[in-house]
Amino acid sequence: LNKGIKDDIYYWSELNKIINLYCQLKKICPELDSINIGGGFPIKHSLAFEYDYQFMINEIVGNIKKACKKNKVKMPNIFTEFGSYTVGESMAHIYSVIGQKQQNDREIWYMIDSSFITTLPDTWGIGEKFLLLPVNKWDQEYQRVVLGGITCDSHDYYDSEEHVNEVFLPKVANGEPLYVGFFHTGAYQDQISGYGGIKHCLIPSPKHIIVEKPLAQNLGEALRAVRAANDAGVQLSVWLGTRYLPQIVKAKQLLDSGAVGTILGGHVAYHRYTPAHYWQQGGKGGGTDWRSKWETAGGGVLIMTAIHYLDWLVYLSGLKVKEVSARYGTLDSPAQVEDAIVILITFDNGALATVNVSSCVQGLRRELIDFRLWGTEGYLSLSEPFQFYSSRLIDGKRPERWQSLKPLPKLRREQIEYLDRFALAVLKGKPLEITGEDGLRVQAIIEAAYRSSREGRAIAVEYPEI
Repeated sequence: LNKGIKDDIYYWSELNKIINLYCQLKKICPELDSINIGGGFPIKHSLAFEYDYQFMINEIVGNIKKACKKNKVKMPNIFTEFGSYTVGESMAHIYSVIGQKQQNDREIWYMIDSSFITTLPDTWGIGEKFLLLPVNKWDQEYQRVVLGGITCDSHDYYDSEEHVNEVFLPKVANGEPLYVGFFHTGAYQDQISGYGGIKHCLIPSPKHIIVEKPLAQNLGEALRAVRAANDAGVQLSVWLGTRYLPQIVKAKQLLDSGAVGTILGGHVAYHRYTPAHYWQQGGKGGGTDWRSKWETAGGGVLIMTAIHYLDWLVYLSGLKVKEVSARYGTLDSPAQVEDAIVILITFDNGALATVNVSSCVQGLRRELIDFRLWGTEGYLSLSEPFQFYSSRLIDGKRPERWQSLKPLPKLRREQIEYLDRFALAVLKGKPLEITGEDGLRVQAIIEAAYRSSREGRAIAVEYPEI
C-alpha cells in the first residue's frame, strides 16, 4: 500500500480484503499455505517519530487469525517485505558545509561537499525526508537554512524535514567546519547512487569505506572485507577512533618516548550496568533483540564495547598478542551473548596483561574504565587522575616522581578528529592512521578469546594473511 502500514481504517480495510481472498482461495486450493502482506513498516525519519511496532504486529496477526478461524481455514505462514525497516538504519550520509551564501532577503544557503541528487536520490526523486542532525556545533546559535548540493541543478537542494517544513542548523563561523548528518539512509540510496548508479554532473561514486566497530561478526568476514577493499583499491577503516581521546594521544607520545621502557604488563577493567532493554530492544525501544544473539551481534560486551580497550593495549604497547586464555559468561542479562569476560593476554615479548569486562555491575550507570601499562622504566595510568611514573627525564619533568599527564592535547571530539584525519589521508594520498588491518587484528584477538572460553584452554592468536 502506498500509504504504508498505519493504524487507520484504510489500512485495515485493505488488509482484510487480502485476508478474505486468502480464505476463499484456501478452500479451493488446500495446498495454499502462505500469505505475503508486502512492505510498509515505517522507520524514524524525525526525532518526533513514534510508532508502536509491537501493537501493529499483534493487530495484523490477530486480524489474520480471526478471519481464518471465522472461515475455518488453517492459519497461513506470513511473509513480509519490510525492506526499509530492515536496512534503513544501517547507513548514514555525512557532509561538510563548504560555503554559505545569501540567496535573497530571506534565504541563507549552506552548500555541502556533495550532491543530493547523486548521493540521496530519493530526496529529489520522490521528496523523501531523512533524519537530519548536525554532527558538531550543537551549542551554537541555530538559524533557518536551505542545504544546497554542489551541482548546477536547481533541484539539488534540501529545505524541509519530516516534522517541520523548514531546516534549522547551527550558524557557520570560522574554525571547525560544520558537519551535517542524514541518518537512516540504508534503504535504496546507495543501491541507486553507488557504483554504476546516478552520476549527475559527473560526480564520482563514493570510493572509500568506514565501518562501525567491529569490522565484522567474525574473523572470516573481516578478512573478506579487507581483501575486497585491497582488491578494489579503496581505503577501508574501522571505527576505533577512541585513539583520538586526548589522554590516549598523550599516552602514545609518552610510550613512544620510552617513558615506561620495555612493556612488562597491563591491566584493563571495563565495568558498567546495562539494563534489560539494551539487549531486548536494541537500546532504544525499537523492539529488536539483535544485540542479545550470537548470530546477529557476533558477541556481547567484549566485541561491542571493550573492543576499544583491547585496541588501546595493542596500539599503545606496540606489541602483538601471542596467546589468550579467557572465560566468559552470561551472568545477569536477558541475552545469549556474554555480559562478563576475563582474559589473560600473553604478548610476543612475554609481557602479560589482564582484561576484566562486565556489563552487569549494579550501581554503575556510567562506564568505569581502569587502564594501566607498566614496564622496565615506569608506569602509566589512564584512570582519573591520568598520571605516569618514569625513571627517565620525560618532557622536562623530574624522574622517579609521579607526574600528571596534563596538560592534555587540545583536540576536537574523537569522532570529528577521526573523520577529518580519514578524509585528509584520502585527499593527500597518504596511508590511513586507522586501517581495516587494525580492525582485523583486534577481531583476531576477540575471536581467540571466545574460542578459549568455549574450549577451556589457552588459544594462540591466528592473524590471517591478507
